[in-house]
Amino acid sequence: MRCMSRNDHTISQDSGVHWVCRRHRTDCLCHTQAYHRQVLVYERKVQRSEEVRLFYVQLLRDIIKNYEQLIFPCLHDIISISTKSILDKCPTVIIDSYLCAKELAMATKLYFHSVADLLVEPLLIATNHDQCTVSYTAIISLDDVIMYSNGEQVPEVCTSISSRLFDQDVHVRLAIYLVVSNWMLNLHDRYSYFPKLIPLILTAQVDDHLPNREEAERQWDEIGNQYITENIGQFRETLDCLPENLDHYPPNVKRPNLGCRSLVAGEVLNLLPVIIRELDDEKEDISIKAGQLLCVVALNAENSIIQHLNQLLTVMTKCCRQPNHVAANHVRRGAEIMSYFISPSINLKFLIPTMSDTKPHVGHMIILSGLLKNVKSIELSTHMKSIITLLEKPEICEVCDSLFENYLLQVIQVIGHVFDACESECQELSYELFKIFITVQRTTLD
Repeated sequence: MRCMSRNDHTISQDSGVHWVCRRHRTDCLCHTQAYHRQVLVYERKVQRSEEVRLFYVQLLRDIIKNYEQLIFPCLHDIISISTKSILDKCPTVIIDSYLCAKELAMATKLYFHSVADLLVEPLLIATNHDQCTVSYTAIISLDDVIMYSNGEQVPEVCTSISSRLFDQDVHVRLAIYLVVSNWMLNLHDRYSYFPKLIPLILTAQVDDHLPNREEAERQWDEIGNQYITENIGQFRETLDCLPENLDHYPPNVKRPNLGCRSLVAGEVLNLLPVIIRELDDEKEDISIKAGQLLCVVALNAENSIIQHLNQLLTVMTKCCRQPNHVAANHVRRGAEIMSYFISPSINLKFLIPTMSDTKPHVGHMIILSGLLKNVKSIELSTHMKSIITLLEKPEICEVCDSLFENYLLQVIQVIGHVFDACESECQELSYELFKIFITVQRTTLD
């Protein structure tokens, strides 16, 4: 202790502390940590030097590594030191403090759960640090701190780190994806936290950086496969009857495995209200992410997305009403994906009354064309009369708006394909379709 108290905080400290630890081990560790706590937490004047503060944290890491079986009596002192040093002003000290917290969690995993919550709050504050390296290390450190905690902090942590999904640094975003996927694969009692974790791993699959996106998709596939393995009794019958490939499916897209689809289907009631709310968000980045997330959810949920469909279609048409809306293209893509899985009898049940009761606008037509685009002709043929009855109304076929007319013509093109494939069923409506087409073309020329 006298060596450590000297003004020369270099060789004297190093040799003095390591000599004490080698000679006395257990009986000295508590005194050492008490001194660390006094210097790092209480005696601010002693610790003006960043090099000195860094030394003490590095020394603390050495003690944890070398004497992990003996540090339990001074665990609370170490936690007190760590919570202070994690919020240090020096980035190097901060990073070593994160690693110290991570190593402490791994070294004391049997009883770390009793103190883990004390480290979570300062680590969450640190994830918002201005320096990307500091944020990245904080997120990685949270991984082990949460893994060996009682898990009660998971909802709070998920809410906090979700904002980092918009971080400009690709490594920070990747760190979140890896940490979340590790929790979904290995965290104790992880199923109870899936409602918080699933939105994060799904959002990861729309990352702007291709390697991040591919890694997130790989992790998601692994999570789904593990979920099936752990619940094989529940899914055995479904797996026996499951076709390898679907004939009617979005081209050049790998279908999520059964586990992934089941997880999203179970959470779709929680996911859709969030998407509905954030599609209408004033912040462009949030609105774009919501539109991209809609596409991922539609692909994983398939026909389960009919829950909340009325509210979803309402906000989708509202979003597309502004053609320059930042999320409009993603919403249109989401409607096209939905057209593979949702019966037109369900889509049209919501959309036709809306377009009949209010003045139709371009948003309605964009979503209608998307929802009809990939429906099987034989399935759509039974709805031709209600669709044509809607389209022949003057407030639709006589609208003088080039964008509205463009999507109306796309709907007419889809109907034309249905007529070609199911001529006998649709023949009696040919004249009405011809009148609609001529009216739209005349309006376009005018």
